[in-house]
Amino acid sequence: MSAFNDQFPTTDVSDDLLARAYAWWRERREREELAGLSAAEFGRIARDLSLSAADLRDLSEDGDKGASLMRRMAQARGLDLDQARSRNADQIRDMAVACARCGEKKRCAQDLAEGIAHLTSGEYCPNAETFERLSA
Repeated sequence: MSAFNDQFPTTDVSDDLLARAYAWWRERREREELAGLSAAEFGRIARDLSLSAADLRDLSEDGDKGASLMRRMAQARGLDLDQARSRNADQIRDMAVACARCGEKKRCAQDLAEGIAHLTSGEYCPNAETFERLSA
């Protein structure tokens, strides 16, 4: 351990807080960078990613919230998202946009935490049918 770590030991709680604070800072910085782009530059980036400017804006404003829930939902349904992306990149991108725009993130997170999302997501998830199809 370094002298600094000996003097200021961390705990799992403080490590988690530091990780969350860094993630918040990084996410904020990335949004500010995108906000500082001209409309033409923003549009060029969106096109490079095969997105509309509105899709890119929604994804950037959502941060990692929708993407994290999407990954967890895929796992709950037994779907390897990376493997699915290699076969269906455009479809996975569209699913990410739908997750970013979804108004049911709180319910999704709760159902995932309770282990029932694979049973209930059909009631609210805009990607439920696609998850089902890709998991088959």
